[in-house]
Amino acid sequence: MRVALTGATGFIGSHVARRMVADGCDVHALVRPHGATWRIADVLPRLSVVPCDLLSPTDVDRAIETIVPDHFVHLAWCTGPDTYRTSLDNLRFVGASLHLVRRLADVGCRRLFVAGTCAEYDRVAGAASEDDPTVSRSLYVAAKLGLALTLAQLGPAVGMGIAWGRIFYLYGPFEDRRRLVPLTIRKLLEGQPVELTTADYVRDFSHVEDVAAAIWAVLRSGLVGPVNIGSGEPARVRDVVSTLARVLDRPLELVSRESVDPADPPPSIYADVARLTSTTWVPRYDLERGLRHTAEWWKARPG
Repeated sequence: MRVALTGATGFIGSHVARRMVADGCDVHALVRPHGATWRIADVLPRLSVVPCDLLSPTDVDRAIETIVPDHFVHLAWCTGPDTYRTSLDNLRFVGASLHLVRRLADVGCRRLFVAGTCAEYDRVAGAASEDDPTVSRSLYVAAKLGLALTLAQLGPAVGMGIAWGRIFYLYGPFEDRRRLVPLTIRKLLEGQPVELTTADYVRDFSHVEDVAAAIWAVLRSGLVGPVNIGSGEPARVRDVVSTLARVLDRPLELVSRESVDPADPPPSIYADVARLTSTTWVPRYDLERGLRHTAEWWKARPG
């Protein structure tokens, strides 16, 4: 299988690339020129790295014409933890993504997975299914929803099976240090209080290796349209933090504050994973095992 992906140097993409390589695929990673590749250093010799600025149509045309992939995973987006919700780059990535898909259609790509987000969902009771209402709370979500709607029409028109992965919350090796789990691990190891604005929110947390395996399973399936990428298991944020304290054997001083951010997803959101589990996907980690694995990984990387 000749497969290519964007976002290979990112948190999720590095694990997807690793999974594809492990399965013996011919893997091509579109990587921004001079981009950092430390997350995929262990598999670089088994990857074909193609320099490509996704926001440059000329770069994209050259890369796709060179690779001619039959399967593609599109994960790249503007994802800075402090800016992604409001960044005008969201609009640039919509345009770049549509250009990418058109070029993939030109070379006969058969299957495409594109990363969406669970933040697309409106308030729902119980597990969120792919048919539940969506709402745009931010420019980021509006851009993702607009792209999803367009691709739902474009896929059949160009003969490409396009799956839209609504990715829920995740954690694991190589995550940005500013995110919940690595930040909590650092605070616990340093004996500092852990401050949360969403302590009693219910979320759906998955280990990133399970997320990568899910993306890979969906890409190889016949599924099109929205597919939830999550564990299907609800967990309070405070329980994630207390589990980390337990596996690290550190005391927990928790400071809980109320969130007033109108762009926050609903207080309770977790995935109905019936569509996902119709593929070959089976999760490897439950929450405690996954957090223990992640905590050990971070402990081995001080600083």
